[in-house]
Amino acid sequence: MDEKSLYAHILNLSAPWQVKSLSLDENAASVTVTVGIAEILS
Repeated sequence: MDEKSLYAHILNLSAPWQVKSLSLDENAASVTVTVGIAEILS
């Protein structure tokens, strides 16, 4: 499982929501997760 999938699971996200990006700040001991709506291709 990749990091984006792991955080999507932790946050219990379901379509159309998805993790767009992750940022780890070791000095602040924090993780920033950016969530967005998946693009729909037609």
